[in-house]
Amino acid sequence: MRLVGIALAICRLTERQLARQSIVARLHRRLFCTLPAPPRRRTQSPNSPSVRPPAWRTARQHIVTARPYPGPLTDGTSQGKTSPPKILANVAKIQDVVPASIHTDASTFNLEYAVEHIRVVGMRPAWGLPSSSPFCLKLETWLRMEKIPYIAIALTKPPRSHTGKVPYILRADGSTVADSNVIISGIAEEFSIDPAHGASAEERARTHLILRTLEESLYFAAVWERWQQTEYWPTTRDAIFGYLPPILRQLLAMTIRRKMLASLQGQGIARHDSARIAAIGQADLVALSSLLGERPYFHGDKPGLADASAYGTLANLLAFPHSTPLKRVVEQHENLVDFCGRMKNAFWSEAASDGAS
Repeated sequence: MRLVGIALAICRLTERQLARQSIVARLHRRLFCTLPAPPRRRTQSPNSPSVRPPAWRTARQHIVTARPYPGPLTDGTSQGKTSPPKILANVAKIQDVVPASIHTDASTFNLEYAVEHIRVVGMRPAWGLPSSSPFCLKLETWLRMEKIPYIAIALTKPPRSHTGKVPYILRADGSTVADSNVIISGIAEEFSIDPAHGASAEERARTHLILRTLEESLYFAAVWERWQQTEYWPTTRDAIFGYLPPILRQLLAMTIRRKMLASLQGQGIARHDSARIAAIGQADLVALSSLLGERPYFHGDKPGLADASAYGTLANLLAFPHSTPLKRVVEQHENLVDFCGRMKNAFWSEAASDGAS
């Protein structure tokens, strides 16, 4: 009888263990499963109504006065033209899309191409900014700078990109293109755009060094502030994971934070003490302020790629709700603050008015 009792106890323990494993497996699938490929468009004749798959993530539509675009047209008009009524009809067919303001000359872009080819997946809006990620904000700002319409999709599941990071572009065939610099280079080639706008070799080198300062040094100091410092981490967690249910929010935030801190340790900046990290970021900001000087933009009289990257980083530092060491340094340099205001008015004025309303 004792043997039977022991066997029954073992069976009960085994059943409980299997049940726990089932719960863990379901939770793992919920958190880390890959995104399904978006549905493909059905083949249709040129005269049939436009059939478009529903938006499968929270998205916003950005439409600007834009350059002509390659790709098939939906209304039989000349290359690079789509009539305004057709544009509005196409926008109305995209579910859960919040249109940005439509600028005056709405007859010069091909929304068909934008919807099918330029869907930018990035971090959710936070702190009054369109994105809490400097790289996502950089990419969207550059697209607006070059008058290229796009759909911005807020990330709700682990990224599908091969890098496992955002931003990335989701193509109509389900493929992805990751890394903001790779995306910009690809789009620039596709649209025959010179990101340097004919700048001299010296100016191109200057832009290269500014990008490296922003994206390979200052960025990691800012990430360390947000993700490592205990007084700032709850604000970061709520902005990035706040849309999740409480239990999932805690679990996912803890997992991602552990990975972020490990990456900072591998990169090297987390191996320094807090005073040294603040000094690294401060030196970068002072250098950027000196390079900007009295110019309106880093690129000169007109904004360029360096300005899009600088705005993505500096705006995130200024918008963060806490008075961090890096934020205080930016606030001490009037030209950096004025630069952010200038970029916001030039490319995000409708976002500011939407936030105010």
